[in-house]
Parts: sequence; C-alpha cells; structure tokens
Amino acid sequence: MACPETIDKQETRKTDLVVALDFGTTYSGYAYSFRNQFESNSLDVTLNPAWTTTTDGLLSKKTPTSLLLNPKGELYAFGTKADDKFAELACEDEHRDWYYFRRFKMKLHSKKEVKRGLKMKDELGKPMLASTVFSLAIRGLKDHCLETLKAHEAFNPDSTHIVWVLTVPAIWRDSAKQFMREAAVEAGINGHDLVLALEPEAASVFCQLLPIEKLHTNRKERFSVSRTGAVFMVVDLGGGTADITVQRRENDGTLCEMYAATGGPWGGVGVDRQFMIFITKLMGPDVMTRFSKENSEDLMDMYRCLETCKRTIRPESTGNVTIDIPGTLTDIYKDVFDERFGSNFPEEFEKRIKFNHGKLKVDVQIIKDCFTFVIDEIIKHVKDILSEPSCSGIKSILMVGGFADSDMVSSAMVNAFKNCRIVIPQDSETVVLCGAVIYGHSPGTISTRVVRYTYGVSYMVDFEQNQHPDAKKVVKEGEAPKCKDLFEIFVQMGSPVKTGEAISKVYSPARNDSKIMVIKVYASSKKDPEFVTDEGCWRLGKLVVDLPDSNKNSNLEIHERMIFGETELRVEAVEPVSGKTFSARFDFL
Repeated sequence: MACPETIDKQETRKTDLVVALDFGTTYSGYAYSFRNQFESNSLDVTLNPAWTTTTDGLLSKKTPTSLLLNPKGELYAFGTKADDKFAELACEDEHRDWYYFRRFKMKLHSKKEVKRGLKMKDELGKPMLASTVFSLAIRGLKDHCLETLKAHEAFNPDSTHIVWVLTVPAIWRDSAKQFMREAAVEAGINGHDLVLALEPEAASVFCQLLPIEKLHTNRKERFSVSRTGAVFMVVDLGGGTADITVQRRENDGTLCEMYAATGGPWGGVGVDRQFMIFITKLMGPDVMTRFSKENSEDLMDMYRCLETCKRTIRPESTGNVTIDIPGTLTDIYKDVFDERFGSNFPEEFEKRIKFNHGKLKVDVQIIKDCFTFVIDEIIKHVKDILSEPSCSGIKSILMVGGFADSDMVSSAMVNAFKNCRIVIPQDSETVVLCGAVIYGHSPGTISTRVVRYTYGVSYMVDFEQNQHPDAKKVVKEGEAPKCKDLFEIFVQMGSPVKTGEAISKVYSPARNDSKIMVIKVYASSKKDPEFVTDEGCWRLGKLVVDLPDSNKNSNLEIHERMIFGETELRVEAVEPVSGKTFSARFDFL
C-alpha cells in the first residue's frame, strides 16, 4: 500500500556562487551571481558581456548553440567561434573531416526514449555519440564561464563553492533530464553541485521579482505576477519548444503549479523549417541536398539572413522582402535542371516572387505564412489548456523566451486571447537564464508541482478467470496461476505534490545472496492504467538498490520512497528497523 509522506530535501549548503547554463536550441548562454550579490539584490545577475553581439550583427546576450570538434573529435570551439571557424574551413574546403553540430538540443525532445547509446549526425552527416556531443557543448559553456570568472576579484577557483544550474524544458521526459545530468557530469561538473531547473519555472521565478514597469502588457491597468493569489499561465517560447505551465502565487511567496507542464516543438526553428520548405519548392530537393553538402558556408549565410528577417517581420509589414541567394545555389540549379534559376517558378509563387542579380524579392506574406503553422499550434494548445476546468478562470498569460519577442507571435496571442492580459517582460530572451540563477540560490521557491504522468511498477496477483485476460496468465509447476504485468500505481497524473513529497512502498530481495534489488518502473499518459503493456504506457527505467553484504537479505524489508514534486525524480531506500539508508538510484537510460 502506497502512503504519502514528506521527507527532507537533500541538504542544501550555502553556496558562494551560482552559475546558470541556459542550453538552448538556437542560442545558449550563462549568467551568475555571488551569494553577497544575491542577498543584496536578488535581481543583480551578471550576464556574460563577451556575447553581447553575434557575427551577424544581431544584439544578443547569448551565443549560437553551435559546436565544432576537430577531426579527432576534440572540442575546438562553442558558439560564434564555432560558426566562424567552420565557415572559414568550408571556404577553403578543409571542413569535411571536422565535426560541426548546430541546433541539436531538439534531438532529445524528438526521441520518446533516450538511451546512452543514442547517436546523432553532424551537419555533414558524420555520426557521433549524442552524450559526447552534449557533454562537450556543456564543457564549452562551463569553461568559457570559468575563464570569465577568473577576472572577478571575489572568485577563487580553489575555494569558491559553485552550484551549477542547468536549464531543461519542463516537458522533457525523465530520461532526457537524466541524459543532460550525465552529460553535465561528464563535462566536469560535480553531480552534488548540479541542479536542473525547469525553464518556464525559472522564468516565473525571475518575473516575480521584476518591478511592474518592466512587465509590458496589452492592458492599461497594472498587473503583477507577484501579487498573492495571482494565477497565470507561463508560455516559454524558445528556439525549439513551447513550454507551458500554470502557476499560483501563494501567501508565503512560493509558486504552486496548477496544471502539469505541457507543450511541443513549436519554437522559432519551426519558422526556419517552413522557410526551407518554401526554398526547396523553388529549387527542388535534389538541388538543396547537394547545396547543403557542398556549400556549408553559404547555407550558414542563408540561415543568418533568415534570422534577421524573422526579427524584423511584423503583422503590418507589406511589400517585398529581399533575400540573398548564393551564386553556388543558382549554379547547382542550372547544373541539375539545365536552365537559369528564375526563368520558371512554381505556379503558386509565380506572381509573388522575382529574382534578379542574386536577389530574391519575396512577397512578405510568404514569410508571414512561415510563422502560421507554429503560431497556430501554440494558440490551439493554449486554448486547450484554458478549456480545462482547473484553468478556466485564467486571465493573464506571461510570455517569455526569445521567440516571444517576435511581433508576429505576440500580436497573434493578443488577437487570439482578447479576454486575457498578455504580459511580456523586458529582455524576455534572458529571463530563463536570470531566473535559473535565482532558483539556484533559493530552490524552495516552487512549493507544489503537478505530476505529468502516472508512475508505478509492474506486479503479479493470483489469476482470476473472470477478471484477468488469458494472455496475462502465468503458470509455474506447483504454484497457483498468476496474472502478470499489472500496473501498481505510485502516483497518478494530474496529482499535485509538494516539493519533497514521497510515496513509500515495501519490497524484499528475491534471494538471500542478492547484492542489488532491481525494480522496473513504468509511466503512463493515462490516469488509471491496468497493465504496464497498455497503450500509452512505457518502461521508464529501473530502480536499483545496493544491498549490504549478507546471507539473510531475503528477510530484509526495504522501504522504497519515490520523491516527486522536484525537477527530477529521486529515490531513497530505508530499512525501517535500523533506520539505515541504502544507496538507491533511478536509471532511466
């Protein structure tokens, strides 16, 4: 029988310094604050000044999420330097043996089950272990930060105790979170000093402290998300995902999650994807495949041009948008089709585009249409959430993240939700990063979360002919028939759980000489699954308990306590008589 209880969170040491790493799909960055800095003014967060501009002239406090490894697979550069060096190599046709990765974070979201052996391909199609790619990227961010900190008089690399906060989407599954944790440890971060922060929560934590004048809204009346009792939706729009949660501000200043985090792959790169579909319609798939393989530098220039275009397009924009088309692309087109590019456009675009002297003049509506699919998905999902009984009274939507800065997105949200107040903080691109620093100093800010899935384990009972399906019947000689694969629920999806709340069950090792006890853990997207093999169920991983050396372990009772309500699932194993705590861990990979 499962019983809820509250246990102490892992002991929190007072830290000298908190460093947050915001590992994004499109852009990444870091920020930090020392303990005295935080205690004097919690909003006093230092952003890295070295990345205030990118090579394409766009203002940013982050750097592109790009990773360049030399032919031996060793870290060469992360961010803008990786882009610039790869472009230089490509210009001299010396890039083919190097490994170049960009915008690869979404690989973890697109995989339902993330495994340690997962491989990913670089921009030229060369495979590498995903764990290596992510750990080297995190190392690139970490090392850059430590180099910056050396100039700070309060920093001593030998004695300053650092807590590292790594941001992750709230909608990621547990395996993806563990994957990121292991990658960070492989990058040289001590696991005991590593905290994962959920991106929309970090954003909300920061916005609680912002003065009202820094929260832009479509309404004249003032509203503060820090008002006691305020209920609001947080929509975190990054490069890869839309991460959505609903929170309430409690009397004690903490935040209570009212609706489980949800979302999907509806970030800014979705616009890029639609744009490339448009270009592929003009050029043909064979031309684009060849161009991307043979002309990496020119392809990067096209993406940079698109990024500039994305940030300048507004709902009221009219006329044409000019896009530079590389000569290498039109040369490949002529080679494949034996005709000059621009002499024959698809009928749907014939009167809406012109090409002359390397310039493609495009009806601005075509570019606007690239936003449509992503925006429609965001709006539909927000409407679905607002239709839920627990969310029907929400009148304020807090929008954060780099994609929230797009006028196309914010205007669409204002028009779609006329009865809601749309709130966008200043510098929304860095809100998650700054909030993660504050969260690292005060992780108790989030008091309650809502469980996203139903969690449990597989168990067996005596087989009942009229109750259980024959396919689940297990017969062993000398024993009564059993029914296998039943789903024993630890906690149901949609349940609110306090931070540190645990569900406890009692287990015993199978044999006297057992050195470990392994329990298979399952999750389900359904509230009341009957069997672990039901649709919507999957094996989450295993719970492993290291047992003491003994020949009497079969008589040992272990209380397994799964701790919910935190950014990561935790587990503890306790022998109730002696009170001894055993080493226990989840393995989702």
